[in-house]
Amino acid sequence: QSGELNTTKRIDWLASVVKEIVQHTSSLSQKIDGNNLPGLRVALSVGELDYDSYKKLYEAGASRYLLRIETSSRDLYEQLHPQPGHSYDRRMQCLHSLLDIGYQVGSGFLLAIPGQNLRHIVRDLMFLKHEIPVDMIGIGPYVYEPHTPVGLIWEKMYNTQEKQNEYKSVASELTMIVYALSRIIYGDVNISATTALQALSPNARELSLQRGANVVMPIITPSPYRGEYKLYQGKPCVDGPNKTAFELQKCGSCLQHRISWAGKSLKLFEWGDPPRFTRRKNKIDL
Repeated sequence: QSGELNTTKRIDWLASVVKEIVQHTSSLSQKIDGNNLPGLRVALSVGELDYDSYKKLYEAGASRYLLRIETSSRDLYEQLHPQPGHSYDRRMQCLHSLLDIGYQVGSGFLLAIPGQNLRHIVRDLMFLKHEIPVDMIGIGPYVYEPHTPVGLIWEKMYNTQEKQNEYKSVASELTMIVYALSRIIYGDVNISATTALQALSPNARELSLQRGANVVMPIITPSPYRGEYKLYQGKPCVDGPNKTAFELQKCGSCLQHRISWAGKSLKLFEWGDPPRFTRRKNKIDL
């Protein structure tokens, strides 16, 4: 996951990284008893690229791609992306390109953004059901970040500590309700419990696993670099000392404990492809 940089040099470098990951983990997987998977699934989230770039990364070994539509409302989308060069039509074109190439595609939308109402959310849910039939769902609350176009609007709406605390409570609960609705509507897709929820409520990510989500995405970026990708205030597991091998092991134990607290268990050494993707790939209709 990174920001957008659609240059030939960048795409070539990224393709080489993907290829090396697949090759290296393929050799490791052969050493794990009972595991016959040919390496890791590589999922990318590097923004809007042209068709040929997506194709090159796919051929290098990337098999999953996350690109949120963020909102199916054109007006709200333009509010979120007022900068030149960003457009709703461009985002839609990218999603169709990813599906056409053969990626396992993830998309989703933001909740509790300024200007959004329940009709927008219903429209978003139907959009991912009928217009962009994705395999992975990524839904998360808007988390305030200063000095951004939406952040400036948010500041005016929630200009007291009391209002901000209420926002965190409502946004986290709304997100978990939409997770539950998503599981009912979409059935056998992967639904990720976003780490952004932890910025609003410490246990919200784990609670989401009880409300329809079935995927977590722990941060494994080396500690010295985590602060360079701090997308919003309160992002968990970003600040702190450099992680030694022992501390990283403790992080794994912490994740195991948190998942167990939610009444779930980690499923390791499996790709976890959702049945919907298998059906779509094999053109099976139910």
